[in-house]
Amino acid sequence: MTSTSNTKRRLLQQRLNEIVQHSGELLELSDLKALSVAIAEAAADAIKQDAVFAQKVCKHYKELANVTSPAPHTGMKGQNEGDDLVPIKAVAGHDVGIVAPLDPYFLQELYGDAQLPKALKRYTLKHLLEGAALVERKHPGTKPANKTKKDAVIAYIINYINA
Repeated sequence: MTSTSNTKRRLLQQRLNEIVQHSGELLELSDLKALSVAIAEAAADAIKQDAVFAQKVCKHYKELANVTSPAPHTGMKGQNEGDDLVPIKAVAGHDVGIVAPLDPYFLQELYGDAQLPKALKRYTLKHLLEGAALVERKHPGTKPANKTKKDAVIAYIINYINA
């Protein structure tokens, strides 16, 4: 192991210790090892439920690790494509979750027409096809021109979501 990687590892460990200690102070908890595990478990649960939180974790990871390779598989591809998405309003009763079926109507309401293509590009073809099935139910007799191409499924969703 090189001196640079040893230094980086020490800096990351120091930063982790500071974050856990600060969290312990905020939550008035003293067992920092148990708190570290609790924070990791809570974050893992949040990642499953909240795509925005998952994107924040990936963003912080890339900053800390100086990684240019793709983030771990989360059910959504191209996380960095949607890093700059800005919700135009809060939608009660809905969250952007990577375990929930894709609802393109919700995404349109959350991000608006201008950001919808970028929001959809974050999803895998499998998830886009789930969203397309919802659009097909609302527009019987329609279907994507090509269900094997991500761009064709996105174009279909966008075309019929506004119909």
